[in-house]
Amino acid sequence: MEKKTYAPIVPELTKNAITVLERRYLKRDKEGKVLETPVQMFRRVADTIAAADKTFDEKTD
Repeated sequence: MEKKTYAPIVPELTKNAITVLERRYLKRDKEGKVLETPVQMFRRVADTIAAADKTFDEKTD
């Protein structure tokens, strides 16, 4: 089966939402510098969820 790829959907985030993501959820290096964008974080989370689905659900493609 072919792997599907999709163009990234860039959500409209408020300034406050971006601040929360930067302070709490975006990946950082050892010095605390942010290493990813919100879109990259959403992709990282989606990939992790998809991997779990593949592991635990036999019907997942």
